[in-house]
Amino acid sequence: MCRPSFSRSAEEIVHVPTIMQQMRIQQQVVEMFVKVPVPVMQEKIVHAPKIIIQKMLVQQMVVLFVEVPVLTIQEEIVHAPTIMQQERQRHVHAEMITDAHVPQIQEEIV
Repeated sequence: MCRPSFSRSAEEIVHVPTIMQQMRIQQQVVEMFVKVPVPVMQEKIVHAPKIIIQKMLVQQMVVLFVEVPVLTIQEEIVHAPTIMQQERQRHVHAEMITDAHVPQIQEEIV
């Protein structure tokens, strides 16, 4: 606990702490054996796989020729067009003068 101590001046109060002895805690390690019940496992009979011997397959390269029927080409008679000469028509520009009679009208001065 703290108790007040007084100094020379009456206005100042100083608290001085008191030292208290504490007990020291010691830790100890303790071993403890506990029996835990474990369920009994049943053994299962596992059948081992059987090995079956198989025949070995051998691969061989084979060349195969296949005949494909092809259509035979037949000769055809083709009639070629005949070229005929035609007369060429020429357009010629010709001037033609025609006299058209225009009636003359006399103007009257009024």
